[in-house]
Amino acid sequence: VSQDKEIAVNWYRKAAELGHAKAQYNLGLALLKGEGLDVDLANAVKWLQKSVNQGYVPAQLALGSLYGQGKGVPQDYAQAAALYRMAAEQGHPEAQYSLGLLYARGLGVKKDPKEAEYWLRKAGEQSHLEAIYALGLMKKKADAKAVKDKSDNETSIDAIRKAAETGYPQAQYDLGMAYLTGQGVEKNTTEGAQWLLKAAEQGFTRAQYDLGHLYANGEGVEPDDGQAVVWYRKAAEQGFARAQYMLGFMYANGRGIDKDEATAFNWYKKSAEQGLADGQFAVYYAYTNGTGVAPNEIEALQWLRKAAEQNHAEALFNMGNVYANGWGVAKDDM
Repeated sequence: VSQDKEIAVNWYRKAAELGHAKAQYNLGLALLKGEGLDVDLANAVKWLQKSVNQGYVPAQLALGSLYGQGKGVPQDYAQAAALYRMAAEQGHPEAQYSLGLLYARGLGVKKDPKEAEYWLRKAGEQSHLEAIYALGLMKKKADAKAVKDKSDNETSIDAIRKAAETGYPQAQYDLGMAYLTGQGVEKNTTEGAQWLLKAAEQGFTRAQYDLGHLYANGEGVEPDDGQAVVWYRKAAEQGFARAQYMLGFMYANGRGIDKDEATAFNWYKKSAEQGLADGQFAVYYAYTNGTGVAPNEIEALQWLRKAAEQNHAEALFNMGNVYANGWGVAKDDM
């Protein structure tokens, strides 16, 4: 038969009303996500609770998550912890991970690093990548508080490496940055660039931006402005403001791509609209000089002021010039 979520929900409802735990769970998720019927958080909670009452593990996790978020129910970390524990004790890795985080942060339970490590390790033993990574971060934090010795530091890096090698992009990025900066490992910019590439290829925005920077500056890779543009663009298209600014810079200077001041302005403005001071100053400059956009003193002054309010040094200096010369404002020599 052809896929039809509305019909599916009708069948789930019939089974749920007869007490079928998995159907109750599926109906709850459908109401939560608005699949096959309108979103109804209150009824989603009701059906998930019915499934929980029958001991259905995925429902325990889902309802725990709702209590943790305060979605459809008042936020209650203690209740979230209780539900996560039900599922965690039955071996559910995501529940084990979530319970471990609550212990690590002291949310709904007394903060207990040992208990946090216990549950994170349980999840990690089932190849839960976020749990493996979280264990590495906990070890790094412990190392930072203690007198560091080489073996302890290697242990924290090894935990992150394990998550990186299993494909977790955040860990790949962090391992790459460790190699680039020499934190916890011997500095190796080539190795660092390779790990950033792995994270970037999975769509990890910060890795894409930093990889662009490496190509632009020839750090850990051969200098290649064309590749810098490729990676800046990938991060920029995901809304990363600094990448939008740098892509504008590449267009403005014809680095790795044909010079195009109008396109440069468009990327500068995208970053400026997200509050990036460098982008705001670039937009001011473009409006002032008619670079890629028609000159507009009013717009220029507005963007200059925004950058100055963020203590952008060049913007502050230019604001001084504006008032000294009375450009767009009343002259004031004070």
